Amino acid sequence: MRMLKVITISVLGLGLAFFGFLQYQNLSGPKVIGVVDQKLHELPNTPNGVSSQTAQLDKKVEPIPFKETIDLTRNTIINAINEVPGAKVVEAEDNYIYAVFTSKLMKYRDDVEFLLDSESQLIQFRSQSRAGVGDHGVNRNRYNQFVELYNQQ
Repeated sequence: MRMLKVITISVLGLGLAFFGFLQYQNLSGPKVIGVVDQKLHELPNTPNGVSSQTAQLDKKVEPIPFKETIDLTRNTIINAINEVPGAKVVEAEDNYIYAVFTSKLMKYRDDVEFLLDSESQLIQFRSQSRAGVGDHGVNRNRYNQFVELYNQQ
């Protein structure tokens, strides 16, 4: 009986430590965001993100075509973000938008970036979870949801 109690306390302790670590990751700011040499940062090897500029085929999504002008494109992106509950635009520059998407139940935060490439007339997209290793397809679903909202504008 005493051994069962020790095992139970150990398992609970490990669970609390794991949950605490996830919360720390989640509440910490993003590790790598922004634009370097006209590209969004490469994704790490963990399966918790998607990008239109990645070399990792399992995480690759298509860039999104511009609207008529860069100003209309930027405004449409911001409007589409604002339609998603829990999403907030953190930074909006001429050719770059950074937003944080927070899940309703667990309050997990994902960092989402848009690079407006006026030369190619394409929006480059990057979405990555802050916490954990996997994302259960959340970032790919977010990309699909965003494309749908963007196209409806």
